[in-house]
Amino acid sequence: MDITKLIKNAIEADKITIGTDSTLKYLNHDKLDSAIIASNCPKNIKCDIEKTAKLSNSKIYTFSGTSIELGATARKPFSISVLGIKK
Repeated sequence: MDITKLIKNAIEADKITIGTDSTLKYLNHDKLDSAIIASNCPKNIKCDIEKTAKLSNSKIYTFSGTSIELGATARKPFSISVLGIKK
């Protein structure tokens, strides 16, 4: 699956949440279809997202680029370690 295309489609449909806290909140309430983690995301954050995503049966994708590149893909002028795609 092309993660870049998935992100762009989610942005156009306004179904994206940005940041660790927001993504974890949506995962805890089972409102995310998937979570996308940057390749250079800190291990503790990555573990938290993975554990919570497994509990909510959400998909996890690892973005091949850095958090700066993930931010650019999401059309934001800042780095993004984690983003979620709402159901």
